[in-house]
Amino acid sequence: MKKIIAVLLVCVMLASVCFAFSSCGKTTVVGKWQTKIDPQKFFGASSEESSDETEETSDNPLAGIEFTGDIKLYIEFTDDGKYTASLDQDDYKNVISQAADALVEGLVASLGGSDMSVDEVLQLMGVDSKEEFVAQMLEDDGFEDKSGEYKYSDGELKLGEDTFKVDLAKKTLVLKEIVDPGEEDDNGFADLLPMTFDRIG
Repeated sequence: MKKIIAVLLVCVMLASVCFAFSSCGKTTVVGKWQTKIDPQKFFGASSEESSDETEETSDNPLAGIEFTGDIKLYIEFTDDGKYTASLDQDDYKNVISQAADALVEGLVASLGGSDMSVDEVLQLMGVDSKEEFVAQMLEDDGFEDKSGEYKYSDGELKLGEDTFKVDLAKKTLVLKEIVDPGEEDDNGFADLLPMTFDRIG
């Protein structure tokens, strides 16, 4: 009987703590989330854009490339108000490698009847190998991890200087639109919206 009473007292105490902090049972952004990004959208080279004959899209060397695979993007929120956003580097390198192939093939094709080999074309571009070209592209266009402070309140999520309208559920987080972008779209998410993240941790 004493053990039962002790257990009941512990339950009452836990319930009191939950009520006092009003956080138990509530959905929270704290944890790790994952989404998958279409490479065409990530590089601003979607088929919808490339089909429009505008000067802006014609200047995009990646327009029209049919990439295989997605790029995973992770966001992790900690309970001290900090967040970090990062790309899956293997996914990103795979997509960059595909872009390098397409760019080299495009240059070879643009030379028409030229007898230049792929290696000669690469040398013309200032690199000795495809691997060096990929490494150069990763260095020039690499996505740096984003980090800073976040705040979630009433359907809005502030990441650094950017504020988003969001839908938050137990296992999904949807960034719907950016309502107050930072000076330079701090996180680089504006052109990728809406994004649906799944909780993975």
